[in-house]
Amino acid sequence: MIKKIILSALVATTLFTTQANANNLHEYDLVSNQAGLGIYKKDNDYGLGLGEIYVQRINMKHVDVKLMNGNKSGEYFGKALLSSYWNILSGGINALSVSNGAFFESLSGSTTKLSFPLKANGTVLTTGASNGYQNDRKMVAFKDKCASGYKCALVMNYSDSRFNSNSYQNVIVGLDAYAEGKSGWASIGRTFIGVDHSNSSNPIMYIVHGTQARQSEMRNIMNDLGIYDDAMVMLDGSGSSQLAFGNTKVYGSKGTGPDYRKIPQIIVVTKK
Repeated sequence: MIKKIILSALVATTLFTTQANANNLHEYDLVSNQAGLGIYKKDNDYGLGLGEIYVQRINMKHVDVKLMNGNKSGEYFGKALLSSYWNILSGGINALSVSNGAFFESLSGSTTKLSFPLKANGTVLTTGASNGYQNDRKMVAFKDKCASGYKCALVMNYSDSRFNSNSYQNVIVGLDAYAEGKSGWASIGRTFIGVDHSNSSNPIMYIVHGTQARQSEMRNIMNDLGIYDDAMVMLDGSGSSQLAFGNTKVYGSKGTGPDYRKIPQIIVVTKK
């Protein structure tokens, strides 16, 4: 019996190590492990080497991903602290992690417009308040049933027709990883989403947070995870780059230290 247990443990370890090595996650410490969601951490050893990197590896065969937001009135979305979202959602819908999402227009006040389009549960919540970055917009679209038979995430260039397609009930729009004008040279909080399409029947989604990272560093981090330019999207950053899981709260730097600002829209990984 003992031999069987040891053998099972060795097999499980081998499978996990192989999976981790395939995505360069052997360089990271596993800090949270739920079925379908592994959260990894390491020091940022790219470029200037400031801050830390957190990687969420999401397998939607086993977990779900939801786009959620603060209370909405017209085009205005209510903002809340990350801790408030987490305290409510971790108890209410069995959230495993909560991350920041969409770019928004105003840091002051209790409400804001979102910069770019957002769709949740088939409803267009906003077409976005910004007219900028028309050629740099990219979207993460969630398809309810992919080749695996489960939901998956897809990254694609933004277009009105794709955004409005009935094939994608949930869509968040961000920017290309090379988009200019987002303080790319600065070591500030960054949030990127990427999809590993190497297994086309079951694409693995990554949400990557750098607490202090330059734009180029984030691209390199994504590349090392096996995610390349056409499969990554830059979401809101600086002090908006935030992550909560378990008893851990992660806040991105705005250049002068961590920022605990309120945010209007979040990405939630939940148990199925």
